[in-house]
Amino acid sequence: MSPSTEPLRNRGAWPIALALTVSLAGALWAPACKKDAAEPAQPAPPVYPAGTVIAFDGLPISASEVERWVPVIAMMEPDKVERHWRRLALANFVLPFRAAETLDPAGRNEAYRAAQHLHGQAVELNRVPEGAEFVDVASGTFHDMGLADWYQAKDLEVGAWSPVYETLGGFAFYRLLEKPAQFGPRSPIRIERVQVHFLDPRGVRTVVDDALRALPIDIVDPEWEALVPPLYLQNLVKRHP
Repeated sequence: MSPSTEPLRNRGAWPIALALTVSLAGALWAPACKKDAAEPAQPAPPVYPAGTVIAFDGLPISASEVERWVPVIAMMEPDKVERHWRRLALANFVLPFRAAETLDPAGRNEAYRAAQHLHGQAVELNRVPEGAEFVDVASGTFHDMGLADWYQAKDLEVGAWSPVYETLGGFAFYRLLEKPAQFGPRSPIRIERVQVHFLDPRGVRTVVDDALRALPIDIVDPEWEALVPPLYLQNLVKRHP
């Protein structure tokens, strides 16, 4: 091979080698580039228990949870329809109770266990147990006491203890001291009540109202969206088909 032809061959080999290098590099980098450009995987939709109609900050609310409050609403407003009773039960009981639960779920569980323990002692001793911290005597109609407390007396005999029931930020039970023979929407009652709180009762309504406006709500059953106060839907996260 003459010295004059060798440089020409070298000049022809470099472009070929460079082309192969670029081609191999592109093959190696292409999958990585495509992977980086891919859209992030969407999280799986939450799975709620059967019967869930709404979820509030991830807490499922069933239709039966709302329905248990319908009779007390119906007693107050017998001329209305079931849809109206459900709306009021949801707005006045279920949603506020679940909002309170989201603020301290562990405290709620502890308060429930404490209330059940005190209730068992009260029934056994037929008096308020020594360990009860918040005890009071209350009287009046539902306007004075609130529906959650007042309604427990509907099926109680004088002297009997109510079951443990949920209140806003706590649980309670009481002994019925007085009620009229004919019990109706305007009936006054008198009770000796034991309360266990997991939220500070001072200002609890304001704290819960703030939570209702701030926490996300998920409409699981589209039929129930119209029953939720519009103010709470500002943080709607999903409508299920």
